[in-house]
Amino acid sequence: MAMLTAFLQAILSLYFVQISTCDLSRDNIIDVLDTIDRHNRNPNKTFFLRFSDVSMLSAKEYKRRLGARMPLEMPNSKRFENPQGFVAPESIDWRQRGAVSRVKSQGNCGSCWAFAAVGSLEGQHVIRNGTLEEFSEQNLVDCADESYGNARCKGGWLTAAFEYIRTNDGIDTEESYPYVAHNQTCRFKRDSVGETIHGYNVVPAEDEVSLKVNAVAAIGPIAVLIDAGHPSFQHYGGGVYSEEQCLSGWGLLNHAVLVVGYGTDPVGGDYWLVKNSWDTRWGEEGYIRMARNRGNQCGIATAAAYPIL
Repeated sequence: MAMLTAFLQAILSLYFVQISTCDLSRDNIIDVLDTIDRHNRNPNKTFFLRFSDVSMLSAKEYKRRLGARMPLEMPNSKRFENPQGFVAPESIDWRQRGAVSRVKSQGNCGSCWAFAAVGSLEGQHVIRNGTLEEFSEQNLVDCADESYGNARCKGGWLTAAFEYIRTNDGIDTEESYPYVAHNQTCRFKRDSVGETIHGYNVVPAEDEVSLKVNAVAAIGPIAVLIDAGHPSFQHYGGGVYSEEQCLSGWGLLNHAVLVVGYGTDPVGGDYWLVKNSWDTRWGEEGYIRMARNRGNQCGIATAAAYPIL
């Protein structure tokens, strides 16, 4: 047993992981490594897997990390009308335009909804004001509570986050209200507000063309919900992600992320460039490229929204 433990630690050390901090049993670690190896040996895959901090989570803990909640009914979407003559570019990356903040970590709190909502707001702030400011996810976790239909560290809904910011007349800055990854008493301070909004828009559901042309290209980073409840997503390492078992229907999505661009890969094809909130050690330095124009893969266009400044 000691030799097995030493062997597993030697493997995990390649990923800067200590076996003592891992939620998984030794047998489960072996199963995860086998899953990764079998996937990566398949020449037909357009993405690869690798062991990361998120791989250490048990099934129960991983489910907690997926903190999106959806209302029973789909909200009304807005009819989009772009400026006359607007043509969406073939590719766009809002990071290159300074509209995306650093990759953060939500920790052991199902607060992905807050990170996605804040990310979209940060993008809109840059586009309007020309400066990148970070706003407080913890403000949303603590204050956009059950009265808004959220469950704080147990999950939340994008438009509920935007509705809180609207009715509260603002959200505090990250500096004034730092993230702690657990529920607290609301500590919002009026004199620390970093941005306010007038409302929000919902992108027409299940419409990837609208998400591309009318939202990501024309507006900026867009908060979306996806189905991330698969080992292939948990252990994603790089490439264009496509999962046959992904769900896309309303009420079936479980994780909130931020679409910051789109493009085309010579091997994997069309993709969405997506920012996650699981630190830079996951995926492509905290990002994932998700298959685009493949039947609303993983529901990426089912529930998309952004704030109106």
